[in-house]
Amino acid sequence: MWLVRHLEITRQLIIEDLRVVNTLCLPVFPPSWEVSHLFVRLYHECLARHLEDVINNGLEGNEYVALLSWVLQTYPGRELLAHPDLRINQSNLGPLLKPEVVDQLLEAYMAKMTSNYSDWMQRAIETETRDWLRNIEPEGQDAEGHYTTEGLILFFQIVEENLQVSQTISTDLMLRSLSLGFQQIIQYGVLYRNAIVEFKTKHFEDRSQVMYFTYYMIAIINNCLHVTELALNMKTRYLKPNSSFAVEIGRIFDHLVQAYQKLRDEASEYLLEEAFLDLEPHFSDLVTRKWLTSSVAVDTICATLDDYFQDYTRLKPNNYTFVIQEARDLLTRKYLHALMNRKMSFKDDIERREGSEKMIREMQQLQELFSSHGYKDLVNSPLEAIASLAEVIRISDVEFLALELHSVIKTFPDMSSDQLINLLFLRGDMNRADIKRKVSEIIPEGTT
Repeated sequence: MWLVRHLEITRQLIIEDLRVVNTLCLPVFPPSWEVSHLFVRLYHECLARHLEDVINNGLEGNEYVALLSWVLQTYPGRELLAHPDLRINQSNLGPLLKPEVVDQLLEAYMAKMTSNYSDWMQRAIETETRDWLRNIEPEGQDAEGHYTTEGLILFFQIVEENLQVSQTISTDLMLRSLSLGFQQIIQYGVLYRNAIVEFKTKHFEDRSQVMYFTYYMIAIINNCLHVTELALNMKTRYLKPNSSFAVEIGRIFDHLVQAYQKLRDEASEYLLEEAFLDLEPHFSDLVTRKWLTSSVAVDTICATLDDYFQDYTRLKPNNYTFVIQEARDLLTRKYLHALMNRKMSFKDDIERREGSEKMIREMQQLQELFSSHGYKDLVNSPLEAIASLAEVIRISDVEFLALELHSVIKTFPDMSSDQLINLLFLRGDMNRADIKRKVSEIIPEGTT
């Protein structure tokens, strides 16, 4: 770059000239003339005018960095004014460039950095979305075989490079660059989310078009977690707790983490949506006449989820745990919805007993599925709700039903009166009026 060469030649010439002044002029002029200081001031003023001309002619790209680094670091440092051979007193010189000129250069540098980020983000999103639609598995994997894509990692590398360059100019500029970098990563998350939603929508319009939707969604989820890890590492290395920027950057960092955690959660929903679409016909078969005499529905649900969970092992451990937990919660809601969907009513005590026992067996079968994939907290599992509702179905004496209903409401205080009505309808031994009366005793009207 011409400016770097020009500034280096200028530095060398000034040092050589001032050495000549100290060697040849000082011995022949009276000390009171301060010949050395006179020449230093002359060079200082001429150089200031020259650099202003360079600035007025316009700077491009890295020329801002080269000039700022030279003016703020090289010129006053040991490579020039503080060179041990020159013994220059800088206290009366003043700044090489006016503070307002330096501020303008800094603002122009930050504006250029922002523009570069914007251009890069758009290209990166376009590249990533094209990769998602290819009929090949994600190429990026970490050492443990967890899927990733490179876009966000490259973004952090660019931010890292900008921080290192800015640090050569000043610590304040480096911290401003860190703040800007985090803000731009947040903005990238907005573009990333829009692209993910479009990808998901396109896929569910015709699921035959995107062969590796599940794998790329896994990579996206892993990327979101990796962003928070990389951002924390960067913040720890560059931001000192007592820095004047600590509060501002800390706030932006928190926003970044929240944004990517939310995006991780949304992407996990899309990942599970794929699996649960396959299961929808089998959820429709739950708690029907066909279901009473067949285990096909839950057997198929377990086999299908087991297959998907094998793919989910490509998730990083924290993400895997989160997705499996979300799958368990969603499956519980689907099963409970089937119980309260009025698709059938039991005919007698025998059917009620057989139906409740079947619910318990299926609950245990589902718990075993999740336990086999590392989720072993059965005590606090929402699947236990199935057992509670099965007990409501099992009770043969309607007079004792109120006690069980009170227990259910105590355990599930957000249960609505409509849900309770539908559950009692499933029993098949009470008319509509009796059901409503019984529910009103448990949940007074106007309380839900």
